Amino acid sequence: MSDENIKAKRPLSPHLQVYKLPFSAYMSILHRATGAFLSIFGVLLLLAFCYTLMCGAECYDAFVGLLGTLIGRLFLFALSVCAFYHMFNGFRHLFWDSGKLFKIDNAQNAGAFVMLATAAAVLGYWYCAYYYVLMK
Repeated sequence: MSDENIKAKRPLSPHLQVYKLPFSAYMSILHRATGAFLSIFGVLLLLAFCYTLMCGAECYDAFVGLLGTLIGRLFLFALSVCAFYHMFNGFRHLFWDSGKLFKIDNAQNAGAFVMLATAAAVLGYWYCAYYYVLMK
C-alpha cells in the first residue's frame, strides 16, 4: 500500500466540534476558570482594599464609591458567583476524592446540585446584602 492509501484509511480523532463533552467536563472547565478569576481579580480587589485603608478615609470612600457603581456591583456579583460555584464544586470534588458519586447519574445529579446551590447562595447573599446592609 502506498502512503496515501494508509493515510486515507486512518480514523480521524474526534475534534471538539464533533465530540460532545459531558456535563462534568463543562463543570471542570468552569471550575478552573472560576479559580483563575478568583485568584487574579479577587486578590487584586483585596490588595486594592488594603491599599485604600492605608491611604486614608478619602481614598477608602472613593474605593467604596467605585464599587457602588453599576460596573463595580457587576464585578462584585461576578466575584460572588465564582466564589460560590468554586466552593460548591470543591465540595463535589471532595466527595469524589472519598470515592463517592462516581456513577454517571450521581455525577450529573451532583453537578446539577452544584448549579442550584450556587444560584441559591448567590441570590441569598445579594438579598441579604441589599436588604440588611444597603437599606440601613
